[in-house]
Amino acid sequence: MLLSLACVFAAIVATQAPKARALPVALSWWALSFPVAALTITGLRIWHAGWAGVFHTGLGVALLALLVVIVVARALRLGLAIAARKICAPA
Repeated sequence: MLLSLACVFAAIVATQAPKARALPVALSWWALSFPVAALTITGLRIWHAGWAGVFHTGLGVALLALLVVIVVARALRLGLAIAARKICAPA
C-alpha cells in the first residue's frame, strides 16, 4: 500500500516538475525531492527484504540514480543562486 501511495506522490511531482523549472530558485524546491526519496527508499527496502523481483530491483536502482541527479542538480542551482545573492534577499 505504501509503495502505491509513494508512486502517486511521485507522479504528482513528475507532473509539476516542468512548471518548477521555470520558477526562480527557492529553498522550497527541496520539497520536490522528498517523494522521490520516499519511493527510492521503499523500492530498496522491498529489495533488501527479499520480496523483490527483477522489476523492483531495477526500479530501486533507477530511482536511486534519479534521486542523485535531482539532489546534485538542486544543490548546484542553489549554490549558484547563493553566489549571486538571490537567496534570502529582501523583497
